[in-house]
Amino acid sequence: GLSLDAAKQLMGDTLRADTQVETVTPVLLEKSGSNPFYLHQLLHYMRHQEMLVPHYEDNSWAVDEAALAAFDPPESVVDFLLQRLAKLSEEEGRLLAVAASLGTVFDLGMVGTLLDLEIEEVLGRFKGFIEQNIIGSADAEAQLMFSTGQVSDQSNLDCFFLHDRLQAACQQLLSADERSALEWRLAKFFSEMLDGEREGGTREGEKRREGVAGERLTEESE
Repeated sequence: GLSLDAAKQLMGDTLRADTQVETVTPVLLEKSGSNPFYLHQLLHYMRHQEMLVPHYEDNSWAVDEAALAAFDPPESVVDFLLQRLAKLSEEEGRLLAVAASLGTVFDLGMVGTLLDLEIEEVLGRFKGFIEQNIIGSADAEAQLMFSTGQVSDQSNLDCFFLHDRLQAACQQLLSADERSALEWRLAKFFSEMLDGEREGGTREGEKRREGVAGERLTEESE
C-alpha cells in the first residue's frame, strides 16, 4: 500500500500548501486503506462535496477537517465506486455499462452504434464522466474534441476507464437480464461486422479475378 511519506507528498501536491498535510494525511490514509487509487478517488469526491475549499489568492486548497472527520466512506474502493455510480441516472448507467462491456479501452463510436445515438450526443454525455474522474480520453486532441463537441474523420474516439475496478463497477449497473440482452446484441453486432468484412473480401476477390480474366481476353484477342 501507499506509505505515509508518499501520501504526504501526494497531499502536498494536491493542497499546494503544507499547513494541513501532517494532520490530514494519516486520516485519509486510514480511510483509503493505504490504497493509492482509493485515496485519489476520495480526494476527487471531497472536492466535489466542498470538503476541499479553494484559496484563490495563492491557488491552494484547505481541508474542512470537521467534515473529513465525519466522512465515513466504505472500506472497499469497489463499494465506494458503486455508491458513487448508484447516484447516476439510469441512462447514464446504461452508457457506462455498454462502454464497460467493450473493455477497459473502448470506442465512443461503438457505444453510439450499440445505443443508436449520434456521436455528438455520446460526446456530450461522456464529457461529464471525464469531469467526474470515471474515464479518461486518449490524448490532447481527444480532450479538445470533448471541449468543442466536434468530430472529424481523423478524431481518436478511444477512451478508457481510469481503473479496471471502475470498469467492473460499471458492468454491475445493469441487471442480469440487461447484461444478457447486451451480450446478445454485441455478439450479433460483431457477427454482422465479420460477415461484412468477409463479403467485402469476396467482392474484392471477384474483382481481381475479373480483372485477370479481362487481361487474358485482351492478350488472346491481340
